[in-house]
Order: sequence, then structure tokens, then C-alpha cells
Amino acid sequence: MYQTVNEMQIRQTLMGMEMPSNMKSEMLIEMTATEKNNDEIRVDFSYLSSAVQVSSPIINFRVDSDTDIETLSGMEKEMAQIINSFVGKTVNIIFRTDGSIKSISGFDAIRDFNPANPAMAMFGEDAIRQLFEQSFSVYPDKEVRVGDSWSRNMELVMQGMNTNSESTLTLTSIADNVASLDMVITMVMTSTEAEIDGNISGEIKGKAKLDIPTGMIISFNQEGSVGGTLQARGMEIGMEMIVKGTFTLVQ
Repeated sequence: MYQTVNEMQIRQTLMGMEMPSNMKSEMLIEMTATEKNNDEIRVDFSYLSSAVQVSSPIINFRVDSDTDIETLSGMEKEMAQIINSFVGKTVNIIFRTDGSIKSISGFDAIRDFNPANPAMAMFGEDAIRQLFEQSFSVYPDKEVRVGDSWSRNMELVMQGMNTNSESTLTLTSIADNVASLDMVITMVMTSTEAEIDGNISGEIKGKAKLDIPTGMIISFNQEGSVGGTLQARGMEIGMEMIVKGTFTLVQ
């Protein structure tokens, strides 16, 4: 099983007004390898539990998959319903041998799944693809030694933004069958809408530990920030995002 925790602090500036907000999401997930060959690994991915915390000047709440939905109302109830629609469900992921994702299937079986809903998209296919691409697409395509580096590129569309990132990974040590990696991720985000110009860019740094005999990720963490300005319909929107994330194997 893996425990994931992702935090995002967002500061938007529009017409001289600052609009800060914070969001934290947590998931406990189970992964079971069902098929493997020389080119790919097929894995069943199951949502066991989840939680979301949102805070801003106008709203502040935390709900999890154990919350009694009938005691809630408004946005809290909507969010609780969303996270509960995923718990207990299983999707299938096919990984290539370098850790990148070939395909994801099974979201059509999740009741009322709507990828256009920003809250639901937090747990949907694009979010899962981003989580696992960043966490698992770390393996080199050739033999490496301590001190060697290699690169990985990723492109995806999530919540109306084209995201292009390049990761540089370095093997920093090997001890007790555990490989330790450092990584630097440069990221550029642009809107999918033609009438919105500008971009958001920045750098994220992270560390990972891999179990050498099995290739399993033991832990992965990242922290960094992106920022920039978007122009939309004659208005400028300044945006800064600070992101933190962990992905940890639990017994």
C-alpha cells in the first residue's frame, strides 16, 4: 500500500486583489501487479481511503471518506460525496518498464465520474497519471552508477492547463539494496484555451528511494514553486503555487 499526501498553496492576484487558498489531499491506495512481460506491467490500483482539506478567506473545511455525509451540507457535502465515489473502486494501470504510463482504464465504472469537475479531477485519470508519472517514471534506460544522471520528459493536460516538464535524476547512493535518487523538475504550464496567453513556470526538487531487488518505490517526496502571469479577456492574473508531495510505501 502507498500513502500519498499533496499540498498546494495558491496565491492569485486579479485587479490588485490577492486571493490566497490552500488545499491538501491524502489518499491510501493499494497496488496489485496482475500481469508482467518484458515490455510492461499491468497493475490494479484501488482507492482505500481519502481526505481533502481546503482553506481560504471565505471557506475552511476538511472531509474524509469516513465522514457521515448526511451531517454535511453545501461544498463540504459535495466534496465528501466525490471522495466517497472513488473509495473501494479499482482502475487498471499499464506501466512501461521505465515507469511511464502506457494506459489507464476503469474510470468509466466510477459513478457520476465527471473529469470536467475540478474537485473530482483531483482524484481522476489525469491526477493519477501525474502522480504516478512523477513518482514511478524515474528508472534509467541503461546501467548507471553512483553519480550518473538521466532525464525524463512528461506532457499532460490537467484542469485546463498544458503541462510540460523535464526531470533530471541523479543516483546519489546505494546502500542495503536501496538506491537513493535526487531529482530536479523544470515545469512550464500554459492554458488550453486560445484566448488565454502567458505561462506559469518553475522548479521542483525531490528525492526518491527504490528497493533494488523489486524495483518498488519506497518513498518519494518533492517540493517547489511555480509562478507567472496569464492574460485573459484584457485582464492579467498573477499566480504563484507552492507544492509539496509525498508518496510512501506503508506496510
